[in-house]
Amino acid sequence: MTFKEWLNIVLDKGLICERYLPLVDAARSRKQYMDVVLDVNGMAFLCDMREKGYGLPYDVICEEFRAYLNGRYIHTKAKSSGSYTASMYCRIEDPSEITINTALTGIFGCSCWIRVPKNMYCQLYVDGASVVNISVDDGGKCYVDLWDGGIVVTEDTDAVIVKHRTIGDE
Repeated sequence: MTFKEWLNIVLDKGLICERYLPLVDAARSRKQYMDVVLDVNGMAFLCDMREKGYGLPYDVICEEFRAYLNGRYIHTKAKSSGSYTASMYCRIEDPSEITINTALTGIFGCSCWIRVPKNMYCQLYVDGASVVNISVDDGGKCYVDLWDGGIVVTEDTDAVIVKHRTIGDE
């Protein structure tokens, strides 16, 4: 399966919300598709699709979007209320450590350590196939949206706030 084949399946099944259809339709390059995915709703959408049985295969993500994964690309989203940064990691495995450097981070099919630096506030979207161990340096805070099946291990119970999600949670 290719990304385009997967996209046609989710489009045919009506799984992309009305608000995002114009963004998806306008995207012409891998970077533009990645920019659509790298926001709050896009990351949650990928996690939901995996739970519904329509997940974009990790090998497709890693092959077709390699230039935009695992610390190689940071998306900046400008909004009227300010801006934020986002990134995505896929298939990072022990003993690797990810040091978070964006406000939003998608974690897909990873089994690794995650470190949140001093005074960093971030939100992670952890899919159901990931197992992560999170540590937070002084003054940091990590909010985790965790889908069914995913596992988060932490000793920083005051600094790591986990919200267990199921398909379509807002």
